[in-house]
Amino acid sequence: MECYTCGQKLPADAERCTRCGQRFKPRPTTPPAPAKPSLLDRLKGKLGKKEDEENG
Repeated sequence: MECYTCGQKLPADAERCTRCGQRFKPRPTTPPAPAKPSLLDRLKGKLGKKEDEENG
């Protein structure tokens, strides 16, 4: 990681810059949100449901 104030290279878990003293916000440790299905997948799902209703 680099300090966004002075450019000093720092460890990823640094809370302060060793050169200029800039504080860094702690990064959240929550897992990333699950990916949304693509538009094509959503359209395929909707079109598939309509065909099933017409054939059923």
